[in-house]
Amino acid sequence: MSIADGALGGSVHLKLESKRTVLVGRNGAGKSLFLESLNDAANLAVRRAFRRHLGITSFSCEIQCGPQHLNYSFERASRNASVEEDPSSQGGVVWDWTERCTDLSAPQDVLWRVDNGVATVGGQEIKLEQGVGLLGVAPAASVHVPTELLIVREILGRVRRVSAGVPRRSESRTELFLMREPNNRNLWFPPHAHGPDYRVEFVARSILTWFESDRERFDEYDALGRRLGLWKKLQPTVLPKAVAPSTPDAAARDVGILSVDKVNFGCLSDGTLRAAEILAVLVSPTGRLLLIEEPETSIHPGLLRKLLNEVDSYSLQRQVVVSTHSPDVVSQSKPDELRLVRRVNNITSIATLSPEQFTRLKDYLCDDGTLGEFMFSGGIDD
Repeated sequence: MSIADGALGGSVHLKLESKRTVLVGRNGAGKSLFLESLNDAANLAVRRAFRRHLGITSFSCEIQCGPQHLNYSFERASRNASVEEDPSSQGGVVWDWTERCTDLSAPQDVLWRVDNGVATVGGQEIKLEQGVGLLGVAPAASVHVPTELLIVREILGRVRRVSAGVPRRSESRTELFLMREPNNRNLWFPPHAHGPDYRVEFVARSILTWFESDRERFDEYDALGRRLGLWKKLQPTVLPKAVAPSTPDAAARDVGILSVDKVNFGCLSDGTLRAAEILAVLVSPTGRLLLIEEPETSIHPGLLRKLLNEVDSYSLQRQVVVSTHSPDVVSQSKPDELRLVRRVNNITSIATLSPEQFTRLKDYLCDDGTLGEFMFSGGIDD
């Protein structure tokens, strides 16, 4: 895959050759920025998010689907538009969107394309909103949609990123309560919108939803936490038509409370919340490509090793890309899973180990060193 983002300094390429890929490099090389750009590019493609200020100008990826080898790409560029041309722009900036999907096994076979707000698919033309692609809309029932479009949409729509740092952003621990309208079974929300601990709330919402609607997934998540020693008892509680503490109004709603060994979920340690967040993404059915930034943050080395083993087991079902500064994470990886991220002259690049680096690594391991020690002791420096 390839992403062009102004913040990355140009186009950055990454080939996912194994189920797990580990990005290593110095601070400021662009590891987290690349994962963020990859997540944003997927969101732009399926229109799960549309932020005009994003610096992404192009994205392309190859997808192997059975005997088919697909290439999907888009390009976007901003320009000033007149009110007559685009009344919604109010004479400001608009985005032009170009999109292609080709079957590489038959290079002349363009499955669909988008140019100047018009999509061509199956010999039919569809007028689109300015600045969006075909993956982000639902064509009319009369339009024949190729199966490949549904495949690409599903894959890019199921990219999930776990950001760096701990989920808790507030300065102090506070008990977490979630609410929902009594007639809306699955839509849990916090008492205060746009709070700083939205990542903690997301995990708690997922757990409560699984507990009520997908007990098999809840049991899987609970078993993972117990296996890692995060808890002995994970206890969701739903209080029908109650009033949550500190709510802006006194309306009676269902209140959801999540406790871990009798401790409110919002009051758990940073390391426990971090591990719980990563486990929630692993268990979630919506992730096909998981992007995990610095899983070692706030996690004890012993717990980290167990957590990485679970990441490995789940990577058999999906692809996982991890960025790290931890020798322990690298040591639990294979040499061919490593990708070196460098930034030279303000341009980020990603590369595999060179033959010379592989030779130095082999010699280092023969002397009873570890892969992590090799990577972070200057073994990869040219």
